Amino acid sequence: MSSPLLLSLATAAALLGLAGTPHCLAMCTAPCAAAQRVAGGGPAAALGWQVGRGLAYTLAGAVAAGGAAPLQTLVGGQGFLRPLFLLMHLATLALGLWLLLAGRWPAVLEAGLEALSQGLRGCLQALRPAARVIWLQPAAAGAPGPACGGASRLARGALLGSGWILLPCGLLASALMLAVQAPGPAAGAVVMAAFALGSGGGLALLPRLQRSGAGQPRAWAQRLALRLAGAALLASGAWLVWQGGHFPGRDLC
Repeated sequence: MSSPLLLSLATAAALLGLAGTPHCLAMCTAPCAAAQRVAGGGPAAALGWQVGRGLAYTLAGAVAAGGAAPLQTLVGGQGFLRPLFLLMHLATLALGLWLLLAGRWPAVLEAGLEALSQGLRGCLQALRPAARVIWLQPAAAGAPGPACGGASRLARGALLGSGWILLPCGLLASALMLAVQAPGPAAGAVVMAAFALGSGGGLALLPRLQRSGAGQPRAWAQRLALRLAGAALLASGAWLVWQGGHFPGRDLC
């Protein structure tokens, strides 16, 4: 495992998550509070949600990097394939530069995420009848329901948190772009774990803000967050492009 490369990717992912806090406050306040309410509420549900989300992100990072590992091995032995990874690094750099300058997601990415969101919403609507039967369905107001202890709330929160990997989020997609470039599944898991930790602090504030009735961050704060996230991606992309010169067979490219 390349320590400098892993350190660069993990640092960029953590900064990406941290800088994206205002974006998360704007986009995830309601669904986060709803998920924890369905899980039973309280510190146990909140902790379970964070743990489930972190584990899902970590697993996704391992899968993303593991899927790219054979290509990395092939690139290492075949110099003429190096441009494939160079293009991937340049895409990371270009996305970071766009976010830094524009303070918003590219229109094509927003359109793709919106299409994914519509498809996911349809799937959830189809599964809604089943959700009324299983234990995730909250009891009606005032109706007696099953006791929900701390362990049960923790498990419910973890299950709901693990589903956060399915949300169509541009910030998450950017973090996965970094994980794909990690040198192996373990490194990819570390990268996404760093992103989960970096973004976890802001997400922990969401239920409290929801209860207090605090408004969403102003538009300028969201733009600033995306610009900071873009700076992290830009720095990582530039380092990856430079680091790419150390692949075997570089004389052929």
